[in-house]
Amino acid sequence: MNDERIEALLRAAGQSAAPPPEPLPGLAERVRGLRARRARNRKLAGGASIALVLLGVGIYAGLVGHGDRETADRPVAGGPGSPPDLEAIKAEIARLDAEAQRRQQAVRKMILADAARRAIARVQAEQDAPSPIELVQIEREKTAFLLVDRAEQIGARALGPAAAEYRRVLELFPNTQAARAAEERLKTL
Repeated sequence: MNDERIEALLRAAGQSAAPPPEPLPGLAERVRGLRARRARNRKLAGGASIALVLLGVGIYAGLVGHGDRETADRPVAGGPGSPPDLEAIKAEIARLDAEAQRRQQAVRKMILADAARRAIARVQAEQDAPSPIELVQIEREKTAFLLVDRAEQIGARALGPAAAEYRRVLELFPNTQAARAAEERLKTL
């Protein structure tokens, strides 16, 4: 019985409902156009990135290719087809060996200079940082001033407990600026 009633209600609702709306004319064309624009933009972006990479490679090759012209222009041994000149080959090997030695020496100097710079920076950092004893002194001063501040807050309500707090600062933290301030305040009480 319940199923029949639900079924009747659904039929009545279906008959009285308005038909589904018709799609707007041209919607499909707009979607297709959007898709085509996106595809075109992707192709353009890919082409532009490839062009940039090729330009970068060309610039790099141009810069690297002109680095050492004196060895590129000089023939090693008389040229192609001629008999090898042993003296010329030995001279070329000696020249290349000397150049390699110079470059190795320059690299060693750079490594030593970098190590020295790092060592100086490490020593300066150690010198600039406060020592552990100084850090303890700073913390003592902070703590003592906190107690002086607490004594001042108590002093606004009652002088007896404030004086006891100032004496406590003098006892626990002698030879500090806070102890001198507590001593001055005790004199004024």
